[in-house]
Amino acid sequence: KHALSEVEGKDNFSLASAFTFILTIMTKNETYYQPKSLSEALEILSKEGDTLSVLVGGTDLIVWRREGWGLDKGILDVSRINGLRYIKDENGMIKIGPMTTCTDIEESSLLKKVALPLVWAANEFGSVQIRNLGTIGGNVCTGSPAGDFLPPLYVLDAKLKLKSKSASREVSILEFYTGPKKTIRNTNELLTEITLPKPDSKMQWYFWKLGPRKALAISVVTLAGSIIYDKSSNTINEVRIALGSVAPTIVRASKTESLLTGEKLTDSLIEEAIQTITTDCSPITDIRGSEWYRTEMVKELFRDFIKQTTGIEF
Repeated sequence: KHALSEVEGKDNFSLASAFTFILTIMTKNETYYQPKSLSEALEILSKEGDTLSVLVGGTDLIVWRREGWGLDKGILDVSRINGLRYIKDENGMIKIGPMTTCTDIEESSLLKKVALPLVWAANEFGSVQIRNLGTIGGNVCTGSPAGDFLPPLYVLDAKLKLKSKSASREVSILEFYTGPKKTIRNTNELLTEITLPKPDSKMQWYFWKLGPRKALAISVVTLAGSIIYDKSSNTINEVRIALGSVAPTIVRASKTESLLTGEKLTDSLIEEAIQTITTDCSPITDIRGSEWYRTEMVKELFRDFIKQTTGIEF
């Protein structure tokens, strides 16, 4: 209410600048930067990274501030930096800029061909307004175990490019998270690109987000999967499974993947895999669901994954 009264009558006041204003009045630290280039942003982070929160769309940060998190930090608003919003096929890799919005991903003809789980996840992401502002880079760097884009990025074998003023590095998304909302990104670094290898044309995809309601919901359990299944020999040649909201971070179901890879798909193998996948995760009880419920839903989503991607009924 205070924010709206302050900006009433002002011209050219966008939703993004409204977020910026609200975040400013919700902080004990009035430091605010809005660099116009990546080099300028990295220069600021090299000096003050420990005292700043990075802002792009603001759909996560404004909620955190409302809950009292990070009020002692200033804001580095990178939303005006050009060149970090793109989806392209280059040198045999799919490259996605961190400021690419959920709507961009949802509507991308390229990603619909090579990274369907990302497109499906974008379609499940918040509301239309949130999808228009929220970015894939923000979702990655927030690091919530319920992050919608994270399970798809795990099965897509994503790599993350991190850049500071003096260096850059590339890390697998599998190595990026150390705990809930904790990453290995240093405070002087920004995520500058997400890269995906092109998948095998025989790959089949799966994504399911189970929430307490059909829209505007935080995940209770999410399963993303990819599989190369040879129907003629009834053999799984390759499989990747990622689970969200059932551990402190997103997890790859590595034991289940090892059990299935290279094997003929029999009823007994499927039943063994159903039991194995529950050992690949460690769900907790919280306001959205119990440990028991999450464990049972992991089993059901795995069953659905196998049915949808192989056509086998069991």
